[in-house]
Amino acid sequence: PDRGTPINPADPCRVPGGSSSGSAAAVAGAYADLALGSDTAGSVRVPAACCGVVGLRFTPSAVSLAGVSPLATSLDAVGVLVPAAAALMLAGCWIGGSGPAPSREPRVGWLAGIVPWLDELAPDGVARTTAISSDVWETWYQAGSTILEREAASHWWPMRAMWIRLAEDVRVRLERGAAVEDRSAAASYATMRRARHDVEEIFGAYDVLALPTLP
Repeated sequence: PDRGTPINPADPCRVPGGSSSGSAAAVAGAYADLALGSDTAGSVRVPAACCGVVGLRFTPSAVSLAGVSPLATSLDAVGVLVPAAAALMLAGCWIGGSGPAPSREPRVGWLAGIVPWLDELAPDGVARTTAISSDVWETWYQAGSTILEREAASHWWPMRAMWIRLAEDVRVRLERGAAVEDRSAAASYATMRRARHDVEEIFGAYDVLALPTLP
């Protein structure tokens, strides 16, 4: 909090998102054509949505994390923020180009039923799938939070004497992560593996999933 919050060029009365908010604000304000970010739990996608730009979180295995300060290594990824989707080709050097052009129209799906009232926002012509229930989604969310907090606490443990100086919400999450027991952590990692398997199965039927970034 002592660093302040970037102004959201899209609407100065609204938050710019977090935590790559500076990158999103720089692109939205036309101070940069492209900005780097890191994304462990939405930190590229959320500020992109808040500032009205495009954020892309690369698949972790596709882009090296060398030089990136770790938060939760099971979830950390590099990302980029650009003014519009067409500008993503500027980021091609990080992932070795765009690959071959698709031979057909992409199959776009919408995960229906997770937050029912949001289903009204589904774009026309997008197929709906109920492959994941709201209960399963919540289980995934809780497992992801447990993994993030435990791994973050392990990285920050050598500096635990300074935790008291951090923002309260950050300090509370680190303290909660340090208290996660091995049994709970093991269950969360097992859930993460099942989630990744289930998502890969969904992508057997769809090339793209359309979802709101923020409710």
